[in-house]
Amino acid sequence: MSGFGGLYISISGIYANKKALDTVSHNVANVNNPNYVRQSVIHAESSYHKTVDVRFQKGIGVDVQQIRQIRDEFLDVKLRREMATFGYYNAKAEILGEVEMIFDSNFQDIMDNFWKGWEELSKADGADSLTIRALLHENAVAFVTTANHISSVQLDSLQFSLNKKMLNRAEEVNNILKDIVGLNDKMKVIEGYGNHITANDYKDERNALLDRLSQLIPIAYYENSYGEVVVSLHGRDLIN
Repeated sequence: MSGFGGLYISISGIYANKKALDTVSHNVANVNNPNYVRQSVIHAESSYHKTVDVRFQKGIGVDVQQIRQIRDEFLDVKLRREMATFGYYNAKAEILGEVEMIFDSNFQDIMDNFWKGWEELSKADGADSLTIRALLHENAVAFVTTANHISSVQLDSLQFSLNKKMLNRAEEVNNILKDIVGLNDKMKVIEGYGNHITANDYKDERNALLDRLSQLIPIAYYENSYGEVVVSLHGRDLIN
């Protein structure tokens, strides 16, 4: 009987090391996957069996306790909080950059000419000069025409573009939320089988989606007892 017990211990060791080698191979295969997180196998001793003499127990080998991801969840939370801040200021910078392009140096030159015309007119003999008055009139017309064009065409076009972009972002947020819900369901089914089975690859996909979602909206999230991610926005649940 003891011989078969020793054989079982050897088999358990072979199986545990095979899982470790499979995990190493899986790490190598995903070296170019930007969303992948390295995994490692955690070994632990199997449960003990009582011997004929109840005062003693004997070990029956080694077992795979967990295939874990080498990931710091605290850093994930901090990173996504900062990504939300970055997303806000990045979007703001893009909009202000477009506004700055609209009010370019050409408009600045037109304004400068307009104020110079008034300056010339304010001089002692300026008001009596038909040339100066005509030049001021031309500068005023150029200023008003350019300002109206910026307001009614360029700024309205920018507003339309921003509205369209907001709709696209809202659609992207909804699609990400749907994908996270789908991954929650898949992970719950896989890990529900027990035997230390983990859905680490699905976790990588879900973490990538949370990264992108945190760039779009300032989310808060946590993982419940079923391994599902619950996502909220300003205290209102988006996924629960």
